[in-house]
Amino acid sequence: MGKNGKAVICVSTREATLKKHLRRHLKAMGFHKTAEGVFAPPGAGKDVIRTNHSIQRYDRLAMNQKFISERFSTLIKYFASGKDIDVARISPVLQRISSDTWESELFRLAALTWSVPVSNGFGRRLRYLVWDNHNGKLIGITAIGDPVFNLSVRDNLIDRDARARGERLVNIMDA
Repeated sequence: MGKNGKAVICVSTREATLKKHLRRHLKAMGFHKTAEGVFAPPGAGKDVIRTNHSIQRYDRLAMNQKFISERFSTLIKYFASGKDIDVARISPVLQRISSDTWESELFRLAALTWSVPVSNGFGRRLRYLVWDNHNGKLIGITAIGDPVFNLSVRDNLIDRDARARGERLVNIMDA
């Protein structure tokens, strides 16, 4: 009991500090508290999403600056420009890529061009380049990987307990 006779709730200093930093970060991004006390984004359009991810994107670009400056001039030739594209003749082909290849570097560079940063993933991850067979140029990337195993929001929504989750997430991947 506290001095005023009310129960005192002990909160981990580390947890409280983390929550404080997270709230401050969300407010700086324009999030606001709803009447229910939930943080809501400042809007729902693509521009809002891009803006909200811009700090993370710039951080990721800064962390990869050496890679970009060393590999950009070699890899840019694989990207299609407007004059390379004949919409009527696009013929997509998937190429699975392996780590430590020039194709994995191309995947990395392509991922760095997106306005919403791409996660490096975790666990099993299969990465693919999407080529236009018509012109031999890169037209996309995609990846599939392990789903988040412990995700209580999902599990509660579909009424799944830990045993069922373990049984059902064994042979599943997220795209």
